[in-house]
Amino acid sequence: MCIRDRSYPHDLDGASGPNQFDPQHRFQSIPDQTQEKPERRRHRRTCSHDYITPIPPSKITEGLHQGDTLPGAIRGDLNFDLEEDGEFDPSPSSAQGHKRDDSWGDPEDVDVPQLPGTLRFPSLPGRPNKLVVVMVGLPARGKSFIGRKVCRFLVWLGHKTRVFNVGEYRRELEQDYVGAEFFDPNNQQASDRRHRAADLALTDLIGWLKGGGQVALFDATNSTQDRRDWIVQRVHEHKFQVMFLESYCNDKKILENNITKHKIKSADYCHMEVQDAIRDFRVRLQHYEDQYETITRTDHSWVKIVNAGDQLVVNNIRGYIPGRLVSFLTNVHTSPRALYLVCCDPADRVQTASRWVEGFKGRLGGDSDLDPDSQQVALRLGGFMSKELPFEVHSRVAVWCSTSKRSVEMASAIGRTYMTWHALDELDYGICDGLTPAELGTKLQAGWAERRAVDTLHWRFPRGESVVDVINRLEPIFVECERQKQPVVIVSHVTPMQILLNFFGDGSPASSPDIAVPYGHVLKLLPHCYGCKIETIPL
Repeated sequence: MCIRDRSYPHDLDGASGPNQFDPQHRFQSIPDQTQEKPERRRHRRTCSHDYITPIPPSKITEGLHQGDTLPGAIRGDLNFDLEEDGEFDPSPSSAQGHKRDDSWGDPEDVDVPQLPGTLRFPSLPGRPNKLVVVMVGLPARGKSFIGRKVCRFLVWLGHKTRVFNVGEYRRELEQDYVGAEFFDPNNQQASDRRHRAADLALTDLIGWLKGGGQVALFDATNSTQDRRDWIVQRVHEHKFQVMFLESYCNDKKILENNITKHKIKSADYCHMEVQDAIRDFRVRLQHYEDQYETITRTDHSWVKIVNAGDQLVVNNIRGYIPGRLVSFLTNVHTSPRALYLVCCDPADRVQTASRWVEGFKGRLGGDSDLDPDSQQVALRLGGFMSKELPFEVHSRVAVWCSTSKRSVEMASAIGRTYMTWHALDELDYGICDGLTPAELGTKLQAGWAERRAVDTLHWRFPRGESVVDVINRLEPIFVECERQKQPVVIVSHVTPMQILLNFFGDGSPASSPDIAVPYGHVLKLLPHCYGCKIETIPL
């Protein structure tokens, strides 16, 4: 069992090992690789792809709704569209175009590769590669909030993930909320009805995993050892792996904030006055506290988050996805904070973000300075941030930007220390960098726009990137945004802005290229228990 206390300032600077550098090797000759054989150049041209093997993405809405299934097959290899020296000979499949399959395929076909950059381990014989994450904790401890974060993170990594919330099943069975007495453990009739809702949710969860799902989150209080043993027994009958995720909190300030600002917005209290809802919830909470049992068994696999991330306790964690979850959970907290997104690209590029092929007349990529209009936007951004985040109140603000000149110039106008990230750079246009959309035909084979329209998420520029490539390199930004407790200001380009806005807005990865990004505006994101509030503020 491993305990990590984040309230203690750990020393991360370890002693370095012995220097393994051999000074005699400094003067060894290095083979001359500047003269490349013609055969190798020809091989690199004919074996490259401007279109990576398309893999239908998971959808973030799968974590909130039911009914979707995995696609049954990936699309075939597509040939490189680069015309060079007359050596390219398109195959018949390339000349005929490529049909896109938007169906979700056979639900029984679960052996589908994930998004590029993720790992898929094969199932062992008799032991399916499935994981059930069982949430544990009293009400108002942030279980659903953390569960949504975990689900979103796994989906954007390419794993088929869904949340099964027992409260939603209960509300379907019990059309009218009868009050806190429904949660009294001494009310046997109500206990039987609550158990029925949990049984229906768990049955659907198991059926979904057998039909093609990979990770399922069972969101309920699961506050007693008997209930958790029942879940383990049901899940192990199908040889699925179980991991418990407990949110434990005894900080009265955090609890009071969760009750007064979040729980009263629950669907159970939408018809009540605020004070009546708070009074009823406190009685309901007391019923749960009377029977609550925290996780202590060492033979189970579990993670315990204490006081909204102040401490993380890990026990018996094994496997790739559980290990990734533990790494992610070390950065998760429930403290409120704001994210500010600003785009530094020229107005015509931003305004044609989702239709640049038809509407954009400028040059793609490049590393230009801010144009006169964007310079005025930067000045107004500095004035806005000085009022929105004054130094007297917010002494620490994380300001991040890309490595491009225009992004650095706009970030410097904020007047705070900023950090550059290569992950926030614009999509790499490869050999098409610096060209206008009208000039792309000189580098790409005819029909490239139609092939891109088939799947804008996976279409890749020759020697450059696809949108999926940008999603993969933005993963550290996703995690770091979760870790930050102070306000975060991100100054980036169109494609990273579309992805970040879609990620925090609980959108689908596939819809990222269609997201509209406003020019001369600040997007203020306020994550909360039931989603993310997005404000568009003109400068």
